[in-house]
Amino acid sequence: MITKPINQYGLTAFSSLVGMLLTVVSLSLLSYMGLKAYKENLIDARISSVQTEVAAIEQRIDDYWNRTGSYPISFEDIHYDTNKLSGYSLKLDNGNVITVKFGNDPVELKNRTLIFKIITSGYSFHWECTEGTLQLKYRPKPCQ
Repeated sequence: MITKPINQYGLTAFSSLVGMLLTVVSLSLLSYMGLKAYKENLIDARISSVQTEVAAIEQRIDDYWNRTGSYPISFEDIHYDTNKLSGYSLKLDNGNVITVKFGNDPVELKNRTLIFKIITSGYSFHWECTEGTLQLKYRPKPCQ
């Protein structure tokens, strides 16, 4: 008669192996979920940073318009330093279009763009951001 070896806890080597595999799979799933949440938080932080910077630029452009009656030619005209940015770059076209181009990290934002434009209506104007290559799910709420 062949008997299976039983360890001190009454478990066979097979059941110990299954328990170890379940532990490894559980830890792998938890790690994956944690990394995914981290990446989503990183994307949210980058988008939030862009929103803050663009809002400040929009205000400066509005102030410039009120003072001069024209749009600025460059960021220097509104005394804005683009060298302080990290993870994205900004471009100003005709003084009334701001293009945000994201860098390489995180990969979901890689080389994507978000475009802010001044929309005029009579003597008033407002900013709109519905263009660009940034996926809809990553756009700030006002830009969706």
